Amino acid sequence: MIKAEIKGKIYEVPTSWQDVSYNKAIKIIKIEDIEDVACELIEIDKEIFYSLQNQSVNTLYNCIGFIKDLSLMKNEEPEEKFKTFDYGSMTYGDTEKVRKVINNNPDKSFLELGAEIIKLLTNEDISQRPFSEVIGNIGFFLRQWILSTSNIANSTKVAETKKASGQELKDSTSSEASVLTLN
Repeated sequence: MIKAEIKGKIYEVPTSWQDVSYNKAIKIIKIEDIEDVACELIEIDKEIFYSLQNQSVNTLYNCIGFIKDLSLMKNEEPEEKFKTFDYGSMTYGDTEKVRKVINNNPDKSFLELGAEIIKLLTNEDISQRPFSEVIGNIGFFLRQWILSTSNIANSTKVAETKKASGQELKDSTSSEASVLTLN
């Protein structure tokens, strides 16, 4: 992060993803216009931005050039404290809370909802932490969610297949009845 004096006011200009909070990164990733990205990152009014000399704007663009590198989005390595988290061991209630967050926000991606979901599951608020530090957590939780939901989908398909082929247990009264233990 560097400081820039613009029209008599000091602005903080991020120079890497480390300088950008998760919430701010989510905002700028969706913005297509580079001027709007710059204004959002620097927290400068567009009117002031447009009043700058070309050389000054070029300098600011060079500072925020890191936004073109989205390679960190592929990071799925979580922080150490999350590495043992397992969606499969969640309670049904917790799973449903996550499902509701996702279903109630159909216009948002997991990336946009990730901080809210992680807070819901772990009580850890990552929304204001540096994007580069927490993006691995989002990738990890997304992967866990996909695995968990695919397991649920597969178990549903197995049950449907057994029922369709007539192999489903009927009124089990014999001594050979299966016992299902639930926690």
